[in-house]
Amino acid sequence: MVNVDSELIWRVHTPNLLKEVAQNPNVAPIAMALQILGLVLYEVGECASRLNDPEMNALMCRLTIYDIADPHSESYDLEELKKILIKGHKAHIERTS
Repeated sequence: MVNVDSELIWRVHTPNLLKEVAQNPNVAPIAMALQILGLVLYEVGECASRLNDPEMNALMCRLTIYDIADPHSESYDLEELKKILIKGHKAHIERTS
């Protein structure tokens, strides 16, 4: 969770969530689907980074698809993450106003 303009922006560590769910022995039938979902989300992240849309970049960070948003990554940068989230939030407000 990050505070942007007095608004809390929730984040989900999607790769860890998918990994944890897939490791549950009761979900073995959907383990392959979760792996495929992870690979597709990786491709979405690559496409989003090429588009370089502020709202999309913020969403990718909120889903921890970009390394810069992953606290376990060497590329993690909290200050840059906040800048991306603020820029995305402002772009969302402009688009929806």
